[in-house]
Amino acid sequence: MQSVTLLAVAWPPALGVALVHILRFRTALCMAPLLLAAAVGACGGDDSGWGRRFGGGGRKSIGVSLPSRAMPFYQEIEAGMRDAARRARYELVVTDANLDVATQRTLIEGLLQQRVDAVVIAPTDTLAVVPAVARANAARVPVFSVNLRPSGGQVISHVQSDHVGMGRVAAEYLAAFLDGRGEVMVVSRSGVPWHVEREQGFRTAMRAHPRIRIVDSVDGDGDRARALALLEPLLRARRETDG
Repeated sequence: MQSVTLLAVAWPPALGVALVHILRFRTALCMAPLLLAAAVGACGGDDSGWGRRFGGGGRKSIGVSLPSRAMPFYQEIEAGMRDAARRARYELVVTDANLDVATQRTLIEGLLQQRVDAVVIAPTDTLAVVPAVARANAARVPVFSVNLRPSGGQVISHVQSDHVGMGRVAAEYLAAFLDGRGEVMVVSRSGVPWHVEREQGFRTAMRAHPRIRIVDSVDGDGDRARALALLEPLLRARRETDG
């Protein structure tokens, strides 16, 4: 079966809703209109007819492997999935890898042992998760992915945010706010692919605004307190920084 990818600058719950609706189909050709309607429904439209039109999930169960349920982004994706699964009458079995690649592989193996009907994986690491995807493939359990696509194995469909696009949006918003001139600093996070892509999009878009200069950057490691501690001395030293 051909794999289908949805790429969007989207509200996280919309990604969760789209994933559940994807799981109700096995024909790739019907995915595009389905995903569009799912995203529209999640952002305030009426998708109350989905269950009546396409049939509910009955007692089918979906195993969900998240990198971290402590992160707001994945909390919102889980909320979107739970809302859509409730309407479709699917059962969700959600696991939390706590950002540990070995833990995620073990938890996915546990989901397969529970004989779930499908697995949704949001990889902690796109390469390290490949053996778990391969085991699901061998067990003939459909695999769906969200946010980052596994680097190997068969994935039926993939849903993700356009991280480069999100960086561009942030850059254009900041440029408009600064009226096209100023000095800015970047808070990044190394080693996390989607953060790297967002920073790439931000820096690329900023090249279109030559009067805005990126004067420094810090690695906040995903921790606000750490980022603030790193930024404070830089901001004191460069009081003219605008954003």
